[in-house]
Amino acid sequence: LDGLAKIARLVPLPLVAISGINESNAHSVIAVGVDGIAVSSAICTARDPCVASTALLTCVQNARYAQRIYT
Repeated sequence: LDGLAKIARLVPLPLVAISGINESNAHSVIAVGVDGIAVSSAICTARDPCVASTALLTCVQNARYAQRIYT
């Protein structure tokens, strides 16, 4: 995540993180400063895609909320 954080600081364009993102790491990925995440495997391979997508959305919303509070 350190390399991703460096890229997020240096690149003036919107940055989307892709690959290996799931409910357990989505908050950390957003927290380093990316603008979005791509999570196809985390949803498509889930037992219940609706539950998985809702959980991921909650992770992203919580990370965005934390960014507003702590920055």
